[in-house]
Amino acid sequence: MTGATVADDLALPFSIEGLPVRGRIVRLGATVERVLAPHNYPAAVARAVGEGLVIVSMLGTGLKIEATLTLQTSSDGPLHTLVADFRSPGTLRGLAQYEKGYNYETDRAPLLGEGSLAFTIDPGGDMDRYQGIVPLAEGTLTGAALEYFDRSEQIPTLLRLAVGQHYAPGKALEWRAGGILLQRVAGEGGFGDLRPMADDDWTTLELLMKTVTDDELLDPTLAAETLAYRLFHEQGVRALPAQPLAFGCRCSSERVANILRSYTREELEEFIEGGVIRMTCEFCGSEYDFDPDRLDGTDA
Repeated sequence: MTGATVADDLALPFSIEGLPVRGRIVRLGATVERVLAPHNYPAAVARAVGEGLVIVSMLGTGLKIEATLTLQTSSDGPLHTLVADFRSPGTLRGLAQYEKGYNYETDRAPLLGEGSLAFTIDPGGDMDRYQGIVPLAEGTLTGAALEYFDRSEQIPTLLRLAVGQHYAPGKALEWRAGGILLQRVAGEGGFGDLRPMADDDWTTLELLMKTVTDDELLDPTLAAETLAYRLFHEQGVRALPAQPLAFGCRCSSERVANILRSYTREELEEFIEGGVIRMTCEFCGSEYDFDPDRLDGTDA
């Protein structure tokens, strides 16, 4: 390959030939930068948000239905809350609420601390939501996500994530994120029945996954297809069409106005400055101004 930038902001599904194993590689460039740049998070917090975006990208692009998939943590650590969500067919957003006075460079307390990780799948309309909750195992998103697969889906899973900053020619330092997921899938005999695998097949895949470096997951010049082949060419690997990913926020003037209309006039008084109510979306930073005298009607 040349040094030219290859396709980015995507999820690449792939399969291991002859084995009941499916995988996904996620590469996020401009998308994760768009999520992180406006907030000026401490680096450790930014990395956690990036990891959340990669995880929901892996899971969201694997859904059989159109839905919104949300990852949310709640913990007593300095990173109090992390939210990352995926909306079909492929838009992402995320945010973090964290302790401002904490020294993220020198303090060694677990970033997430004790708490829980929730995955929520919302198909919208009249369809029921599904939610799975697991402890924040090992104080990391990777550990908690693997616990979720083990408890909620009972699917043997291997997961590697990487988030970091990258210098692109002629550009400032920008955030990138990437990851790779491998899962054993049910065979044709019914749920839980797997097609025959040799005893050491999964062990071999585990060892190969351990060889993946952060640089490989983040390198904008290394195509996802090339990485999949590099890792699993001896087993045989087949890449499926990649699914594009992009930043997307669901805020709007109408949505914010409807929230404000749920407050009493006395409660709204606390939000008024200079005769207007200005609301800022925590996800994308968009600002919306409202005339408080018009919030009891249909106009914002």
